[in-house]
Amino acid sequence: MFRAISMFFQAWVNLAFNFLVTHTWTTSVKVPGLSSLPTDAPLVVSGDYAVEVEIAVGAGATNVEVDIGSVDKTKIQSIVINADKAPMDVYTNAADGTGGQHIVLAANKSIAWNVNLLPQQTNPISANITKFFGNNSSLVAGTLRVGILMSS
Repeated sequence: MFRAISMFFQAWVNLAFNFLVTHTWTTSVKVPGLSSLPTDAPLVVSGDYAVEVEIAVGAGATNVEVDIGSVDKTKIQSIVINADKAPMDVYTNAADGTGGQHIVLAANKSIAWNVNLLPQQTNPISANITKFFGNNSSLVAGTLRVGILMSS
């Protein structure tokens, strides 16, 4: 019995440490006056580990803090930062963005980037990240969502 449990644990550890995490990107454009344009095939971006955040930011809320450990900006393979129902000001690392940056998000809009985008597009993250601070000055409650995919 002990051997079976040991083999199961070893198999689980191997799976956990050899499993890739992915973000799947899709692109589709509709242009009035053109009957149809092709949709690009999905692009799968792979990484070794990920950070995912989903937190409610109430109407009028300030400095809703989410600690995420440490994200090395040079290891980011894919990132998306989204505010759903309310526009938000998002700061990284400090409530005023000191040592990080200020990201302005419109309602229902995202900032997104991955390593396979055209060369003129650069990672929007300019400093390593340890925390996010969500600020919602609107009268509508919203949700801050962040997905970061990284490589070792």
